[in-house]
Amino acid sequence: MIKAVILDFDGVIVESVDIKTQAFRELFSRYTEEVEPVVRYHLQNNGVSRFIKFRHIWENILQKQYSDAVRDKLGIDFSAIVLDRVVSCPFVAGALEFLKRFYSNVPLYIASAVPEEELADIVKRKGISGYFTGKYGFPPTTKKEAISDVIRRQAIPANEILYVGDTIEDFRASSDAGTFFIARRNKEDFKGCDVPVFDDMNGVMTYVLENLKGGGL
Repeated sequence: MIKAVILDFDGVIVESVDIKTQAFRELFSRYTEEVEPVVRYHLQNNGVSRFIKFRHIWENILQKQYSDAVRDKLGIDFSAIVLDRVVSCPFVAGALEFLKRFYSNVPLYIASAVPEEELADIVKRKGISGYFTGKYGFPPTTKKEAISDVIRRQAIPANEILYVGDTIEDFRASSDAGTFFIARRNKEDFKGCDVPVFDDMNGVMTYVLENLKGGGL
């Protein structure tokens, strides 16, 4: 019985994954002519906070000294590149229908690697803020911490929570917590994970309605 749903944002609600890849390319081309290793590292770490990536890229690929000032500048510049593009990008097929179908029956939450303030701004500008009971972004909240907080807020066990994500990072957070996981097929290969995988949110919604009825779903 599912009594709450947690959704990743990029690649689950909006088709913004390629926007983030292009943003890494644009941002770090300001600092190096050899930007492909940066892009490759980003793609190998889908679902990981941009700030964790910034440090690794700066120290290990660019061989530069990282600092709070560097972090802040990269964060500001990255947000400037992606914000309007993400706001204007399309929803994942079926995502809006999923929100409309379930939000009045079970609490819906977002757990994202997007900084929380930026996430709230994007969700508001896309007109979907009212569908969610809570929105978690990093910083300050990791996806594992988000799951723990949903368990606390709803006073339910982890196995009564559905987590929908599109990265192995999402799967690991869900698996560690013990929530039920469904994957949206995107850039990641979920072979060996033994979870339902669908091309878009239409497939996820159909699976939920046919297999996870109960608790308001």
